[in-house]
Amino acid sequence: MVGFASGLSRVQRRGGAVRTNVAGERTERKQRVEEKKKARRDISHVRVPAFDKTLHDLELGQLKRNRVSTLQINIGLTCNQACSHCHVESSPSSKETMPKIVADRLVKLSQSENDISTVDITGGAPEMHKQFRPLVRKFKEMGLNVIDRCNLTILEQIPDAANFLAENKVKVVASLPCYTADNVEAQRGDGVFDSSIAGLQQ
Repeated sequence: MVGFASGLSRVQRRGGAVRTNVAGERTERKQRVEEKKKARRDISHVRVPAFDKTLHDLELGQLKRNRVSTLQINIGLTCNQACSHCHVESSPSSKETMPKIVADRLVKLSQSENDISTVDITGGAPEMHKQFRPLVRKFKEMGLNVIDRCNLTILEQIPDAANFLAENKVKVVASLPCYTADNVEAQRGDGVFDSSIAGLQQ
């Protein structure tokens, strides 16, 4: 599976042109290297065996990459919820969203890669983003399977969302962090449990 984030990473738009920020790339790369070194130092005392050695000791052979069949897209961080456990810190105040230029590039990528059979769209709440429906329609026209990572409550807030997903035969992968209302609402906010169940029933 290959994933794409919502923005043009390390790219700046100036005067209508797209230019790579080389200096910024170098700085970010250097920071990542230093962070990795620090992380290695932090766990050096744990004596974690080398991955390749573990594979060899278990006689599992060498890992080989399979062909990419799933394209996962993070379409943006805007969400109707602000969950305490969200690893990308999505919320209603997060305005980062995928621009059309990136969405168009992903469509072209899918057209050029014959092995891609599934597109998995996440967010944020994907349904809130401007490029969500155009992307779904385009991918379905191409005969691809489309997955929507849905938080369920959005189906109540956007009245025609459930119908759109059904009409386009989108597979909904729904998230609910627990089966008890108290636990869900401690993580996601008041009223989320009942709203999620209502969304699920659609």
